[in-house]
Amino acid sequence: MVLAVSDPAGAFERTELDLAGIGFALLGAAMWAAYILLSAQTGRRWDGVEGLALASVVATVLLAPFAVPAGGEDLLDPTILLLGVVVGLLSSAIPYAVERSRTPSIWWRCAGSGPTCSAS
Repeated sequence: MVLAVSDPAGAFERTELDLAGIGFALLGAAMWAAYILLSAQTGRRWDGVEGLALASVVATVLLAPFAVPAGGEDLLDPTILLLGVVVGLLSSAIPYAVERSRTPSIWWRCAGSGPTCSAS
């Protein structure tokens, strides 16, 4: 994070800012904030990972009509579907369950470090 801010080695060129890039960065920040707030609200409303399971099903139903035509019928292959379930479990259900077991102060630190790590 310090390197990205101060750039002591001079590794990054100074160029003009791209307005689309700035817009996508702000949109990404807003979506990350929404994720944090909505997952906290979901955690208060449902016990365990039940809320996450419901949200995953709703997201799948809402996105499938757009994803299948864009990705082709190969997305309906049982192997691809199984891989999608595995990725879903490893990237959301398991981390969410682990995060829920932490104290709130540790959870906020971990949730806030995600964008920082991915940006560097």
